Amino acid sequence: MNIMITKYGSHRLSLTCDTSKVKRIVDDLVCQFDDTFTFTELCSAVLVIAEKENLLKKEPNTKYVGQIELSFNDLDAINLIVWEMIWKKQIVIVLYKNPYRSLKERDFLLKKVD
Repeated sequence: MNIMITKYGSHRLSLTCDTSKVKRIVDDLVCQFDDTFTFTELCSAVLVIAEKENLLKKEPNTKYVGQIELSFNDLDAINLIVWEMIWKKQIVIVLYKNPYRSLKERDFLLKKVD
């Protein structure tokens, strides 16, 4: 008999894939974004793909109710991928304030380089 456990609240889950897979996901997402995007939007999009492709490390027989977030290690990995893209001049950090683009405090606006 399997007993289903329900966990409520906010949960930080790790990705089950390697860094090269995360890099491919990030590359694909950056290509799909319009001109600008935030780091938070990028990480949220990675999470959506991870949920669709079953790439999150979930406990067996467990249902998660509430907010699922990426682990800090995975956020660090995405951060390093973003910096690699900056060094390769694929994206830049937008340093000016755009009155038509609202940003949360401590978020970073990124822009694709053509």
